[in-house]
Amino acid sequence: MLSVRLSSRLSCLVLAMLVLTLTLSAGVGDTWYDNASASHAGGADEFGIDMNPNLISANTATSVSTQQTCGRIDRNGLQDADEDAVDALVVDLTVTNVPASAPMMGFMFTIAYNEGVLSVKAGDPNFFVTAQSGSNLFNANDATPDTNGNGVWHGAALDILPTTTEYGSGILERVTIGADPGAASGIYALTLQDSAHIDGYNNLYTPDALLGATVAIGGSYCPNTDSDGDGVYDADEANCGSNVYNATRRPERLDGTFATTDDDGDTLVNEALPGGSSGFDCDGDGYKGSAEGSIFVAGARDQDSCGNNGWPPELVSGGVTQNKVTIQDSGSFFAPTYRFNTSPGAGGFDARWDLIPGPAVPGGAWINSQDYGTLFAGPTSTPPMLGGAAVFNGPVCPWPP
Repeated sequence: MLSVRLSSRLSCLVLAMLVLTLTLSAGVGDTWYDNASASHAGGADEFGIDMNPNLISANTATSVSTQQTCGRIDRNGLQDADEDAVDALVVDLTVTNVPASAPMMGFMFTIAYNEGVLSVKAGDPNFFVTAQSGSNLFNANDATPDTNGNGVWHGAALDILPTTTEYGSGILERVTIGADPGAASGIYALTLQDSAHIDGYNNLYTPDALLGATVAIGGSYCPNTDSDGDGVYDADEANCGSNVYNATRRPERLDGTFATTDDDGDTLVNEALPGGSSGFDCDGDGYKGSAEGSIFVAGARDQDSCGNNGWPPELVSGGVTQNKVTIQDSGSFFAPTYRFNTSPGAGGFDARWDLIPGPAVPGGAWINSQDYGTLFAGPTSTPPMLGGAAVFNGPVCPWPP
């Protein structure tokens, strides 16, 4: 931390913060900079919203952990889903890398949200800005719960009697976001606006970047999120007959050791996936059931995630390529049989290489650059079963074929 003694500018600084807060609350555009010298140079790297501040390792007043950009509220009168209270999420407004050359004495931000769906229930700024002893917090937040009806909430705080200011990273404010009664299912944005910090000499600095977030309500799920870490994304698991928040339950599988177990907890073994699940990736290998039904002419298909018989990009099996995707798999589009730019009826065509079934454009070849590209880019190249790791020259598939 960097020591910066109070100057005679303290009274001006407090006045600037007060005018700033009042101006923000009134929604008066850029005039909120009028009582301080504004600059972009010297700003923090980022102000962001972390939707799950306790995941992996928790944020602290002076540190920021992995940022999660989506949280889910089930809106059922219970504390479940990602909730920290009944139908509510506790999220962190974080700051990353406030420079030592422009240490923080105060901050301000605006969260914009969908009025009638979400609301701010509480806010606590007593973290980064008061991390050192001798601090005296002036809380200039909007009132909570937020009932102004305009879909924005302003946060602001100032350390009015510090012996030191703050630089580095940490929690600016801990905010409680709740779902309003009757909120419709969907995914809703939390947007950061009008954000900056102020130093001990009345200079105002805007951050290099603002990282917003989203809230999934009701029957919607955060995209590309595996809450229980079982290798299947939440939205897929919910539609494939399993429990999103129970790591011991996954959609029913038919391969290997799964062939003798009740995987989804319904007391049945090796039953078919529920109706309507073909539009989802039930086995976590990156490919929807509808695609696997076309790629594989037989077998477990979307109930088998590994091996040449269940994992679409593993086109060649055996030896060093067993349960992995390597250059031998990508090369198999061209040799020993040339399959690239072929369609049904052509000598080299085989649906096993048509990884995005059908032509890329009407009248085009069925096996084309889109199929080849799935090994290197897009959601199929970083499936949930690998925890986001790349499939090409990546880890071994976690289950034997």
